[in-house]
Amino acid sequence: MIIYSSISLVFALFGIVAVLWANDHPDDVTFQSFRYSNTTASLIFLCVTVCVNIATILGANIYSVLAVGVAIVWVLINMAFNIYASIKYQHWTDANGDYSNMFITLPVAIMYFLLWTALALYPYVTFIIEVKSGVMSPETYPSQKFSCCA
Repeated sequence: MIIYSSISLVFALFGIVAVLWANDHPDDVTFQSFRYSNTTASLIFLCVTVCVNIATILGANIYSVLAVGVAIVWVLINMAFNIYASIKYQHWTDANGDYSNMFITLPVAIMYFLLWTALALYPYVTFIIEVKSGVMSPETYPSQKFSCCA
């Protein structure tokens, strides 16, 4: 979980840099898709992601179920936002304006978000279950070193 949160933290920081770069370099086609999004909302979303990941890493080190629970809520909000954005803002047509690909591409995108969310939630849920059951605690840590929680 700490590894996943650390990777997510790095990607969120890269996202902040990409959004800021796209706004400062309007002629750069590399980051063209970032310019079509709401910059303020994107930056707020990414900053909250950074804060949640830092809280999760710190919370896992002190075996805080609350901090990791907040991460679970944020992962679910992130999934819902991604599905909503995929439906609302993506152009599901080909160059001729044909919507026939939408019925294949959109479900695949939604399945991707659901699968990724399930993979992301697994370490968080496992951590909470093990902490609540007493399997993982500061006292039992020497036998639980594989969990990456210290």
